[in-house]
Amino acid sequence: MNQENNNWEPETFKTEKIKNTIIFEENGQKIKKILNKIKDWYQTLPTPGKVAVIVGGFIVGGSILNAVLQLVISILSVAVLGIVAYFLYRYLMADKA
Repeated sequence: MNQENNNWEPETFKTEKIKNTIIFEENGQKIKKILNKIKDWYQTLPTPGKVAVIVGGFIVGGSILNAVLQLVISILSVAVLGIVAYFLYRYLMADKA
């Protein structure tokens, strides 16, 4: 009896789990179709085209990585500047009090 209570879930949770599973499976199938189309397109390219796609991918990927790293560095710089400004403010206000 106790084990039945532990496994019991309201019907709405069960249907939500089923809906979410179906959505994830559909999205997975769509992604697989898109990846297969890209793979087929890539296979039809001549060798210089394949090299150009790879080089272009590295350039675009590197640019995106660079932008993300610059954003992270900027956020950290602002955080450090804020901490320094806070302690300077506390130090200067402590002298006046």
